[in-house]
Amino acid sequence: MDIKNIIVHEVDKFKSETSGDSVVRVNPRKEENPINKHSISLVSQLTKLFRNTGLSSGNFKEPADDQDDISKFEKLLNKNFVNSEFFDYVNFTQIAARDFRDILSKAANAKGGYLWFNHYIFNEKHFLSVVLLRKKDTLRIKDLSLDPVEGIDLDKLHMAARVNLSDWRANDPLKTRYISFRVGKSSGGVTDYFSDFIGCQEYTVAKEDTADLIDITIEFCKNHKLTPEKTEFAKHEVYDKCKGWVDDDQPVLLKNISTLLDTLFSYEDNNSGRFLEIAQSEPYSLNNEIKIDRTILGNLLRYRGNNSKMNISFNSDLLDDLVVFDPTTEHLIFKEIPSKLLVQLRKREAD
Repeated sequence: MDIKNIIVHEVDKFKSETSGDSVVRVNPRKEENPINKHSISLVSQLTKLFRNTGLSSGNFKEPADDQDDISKFEKLLNKNFVNSEFFDYVNFTQIAARDFRDILSKAANAKGGYLWFNHYIFNEKHFLSVVLLRKKDTLRIKDLSLDPVEGIDLDKLHMAARVNLSDWRANDPLKTRYISFRVGKSSGGVTDYFSDFIGCQEYTVAKEDTADLIDITIEFCKNHKLTPEKTEFAKHEVYDKCKGWVDDDQPVLLKNISTLLDTLFSYEDNNSGRFLEIAQSEPYSLNNEIKIDRTILGNLLRYRGNNSKMNISFNSDLLDDLVVFDPTTEHLIFKEIPSKLLVQLRKREAD
């Protein structure tokens, strides 16, 4: 990663002592933060959080008609990001921070914090990350006494966006989801203000993308009448490849998965590209680039289900071996029981 520009501004939200109304104030930094060991360490931590967080994805909001306009944030980028560089990064981020202040002031329950802007190059592509860092009270030991100090919360991403500037500038119809972002767990207007600030539209949750990927893989295997052994092999290959791409911060492209499967298997009907065809047709209609949720991806290698009475989960390659399904009676037969469960069952019989 080649870090080009870093800056942080404070967007403080507090109650006025005189009126009691909420006040939002920007405390702007006058010059870029130096790229030193502290800023590099923070970039590393935030990058790790981006990789380990289920992110939403989308693009900048399209104007509804001739009377509508693009978002303020995209306007700022159009004006300030030229020829793959920001000619006045400080001014760009200060204006963005003031725009964020205006939106934040309309969100009653939203909190302020430190607005972090980071422009960097990775794999020859330019990215801009914008992160709202929450304030966090912590302690330090000074003269053998515990003193309260204000820090930043790096346990998880609260509000964050990462724009693939190169894909945005390329205006490639196959790369329409160039924004990845996190808007927190709260619903409604509490978190909508951040996506409004970025100007993102129709984002898709990574969990939904990954769940669709699993269904598409299974449908692909059934479509080509792959044996159970080959089906398990295909699922493991898709899992390993997707996990590897995510670990390396590489895009997960349906076209690449389709090519992988075509390379691994030969079909009697010579119907190559079927995976991509399934993925981009109804009911999935996925874009070429999808976002991956690591937890959901693990379901590609497992069968699982639960209700109010039980929770069942097992590796998919155990089916027809240690786990047998009878479609007539809809019964599952387990030929091996986990040792702890076996001890409990034997104890019950002994009692």
